[in-house]
Amino acid sequence: VVAGVVVAALLYVAPKMADDDPPTRRELAFVALALVAAVAAFSSGVFLVGATVVVVVATRRLGRWWPALVPPMVVYGTWSLVYGPDRGGSGAGNLLEIPGAMVAVLANSQASLFGVPTWAGGVIAAAEVGAIAWLGWRRRLDRADAIALLMLAAFLGATALERVGTGASTDTDRYGFVPAVLLAFVLATCTAACASGCRSAVRAPVG
Repeated sequence: VVAGVVVAALLYVAPKMADDDPPTRRELAFVALALVAAVAAFSSGVFLVGATVVVVVATRRLGRWWPALVPPMVVYGTWSLVYGPDRGGSGAGNLLEIPGAMVAVLANSQASLFGVPTWAGGVIAAAEVGAIAWLGWRRRLDRADAIALLMLAAFLGATALERVGTGASTDTDRYGFVPAVLLAFVLATCTAACASGCRSAVRAPVG
């Protein structure tokens, strides 16, 4: 349920960041509310806020969106000051194991989603990552996709670092939900954009 709050926030916030029109006050308020809810609900909400900030700054849109980004950052900063010192560090563990742990989380997410063995989930994940790389090369990705991909990278990295540091397994379903949703989000939006472009090409007059 709590991870669903983060997903709902992503589905609302990311398309707003892809919109070229200046945000209204209502949109700023709703984006801020969605991000605050994501941060308060689940640790992945922090990755959503961070990814959104990176994309907004990189695309020079901070002047438009900063009122929506300050509240979730204040909420997380306050939480960190209050509860952060009481949390014990897990240690980095063997850093060379982190890439493998990231792959394991991603493979498990697809294995859980499709009900197949982990190795098959890895094949599916590799195909999806390849498709996204091709779409990026063809410049089919937008700001919403960038937010989802940055969030995915942050989630995989943080999860792998935590699991390697504590020695716990990454092959559990609870770590598969967020990567599966993020990959599906990017592939769905890109597929919709490509389909729209194909329909426009078909309808365009010849001559």
